[in-house]
Amino acid sequence: GARRAAGESHAGHYVVSFADFLQQRDGPRADEVRLDLRGIALGNAWIDPYHQYDVSRYAHARGLITEGQVHSLRHAERACQRKLDAKQWYSKQCWDLLDTVIDDSGQKGRARVSMYDSRNFPKSASDFPPGHLDIERYMSTKAVRDALHANHGSPGGGSVPSKFKECTDPPYMALQHQDGLGVMRELARVLEKGEVDVLFYNGQYDVICNHLSSEKALGMLEWSGSKKYRAAPHTVWWSDTRKGGGPAGYAKASG
Repeated sequence: GARRAAGESHAGHYVVSFADFLQQRDGPRADEVRLDLRGIALGNAWIDPYHQYDVSRYAHARGLITEGQVHSLRHAERACQRKLDAKQWYSKQCWDLLDTVIDDSGQKGRARVSMYDSRNFPKSASDFPPGHLDIERYMSTKAVRDALHANHGSPGGGSVPSKFKECTDPPYMALQHQDGLGVMRELARVLEKGEVDVLFYNGQYDVICNHLSSEKALGMLEWSGSKKYRAAPHTVWWSDTRKGGGPAGYAKASG
């Protein structure tokens, strides 16, 4: 049957790459599983680091930094982009663009703004997201492990299964060398082929993958439907009008 893939944040890298890979190859070998991918959904996706490392516009709009700091960070962004132009996909110049905003939002040893939710100022990164400890305990129960076929030892070969953890370091460390490598060419190919529905969605409080940078990246993306996408009307998305609630969000679409 048809399959759909979804993810958030850095999944913008690997879900798009996954979709592009499936479309580019001639087809699976006889001993491989055939996947009929029909749609992907990406929340606050990391797809275009060249235009997403700098969060100054968003931070200023949220009142976290001053206009003078915006000018300073936009100047620093050019140093980051020179690194990316040189194919250096992991650099202090790029990471400092976010870290400066986070550091300036509070004081060392005290609360600073969460890079994932600008409404929250947790004292420790381990405090976020709320409820993650409950989810980890639930995912690590035997019944859930059995249902997921994840009860057969750790990836390193140990006899005791690894525990489920939110945002663990090993995947991050394995992927950090290509953090600044975008997937815009792959995304354009997926859209051009037209076989996979593509949905991007953003919460308005994320700092690191904020809606402003996502909108900018998608607006600059070049494919056969890009002009229609840029000209598409801005529509209101209502969650449940029967209950008299307000808009759940805003949307635009093309193709």
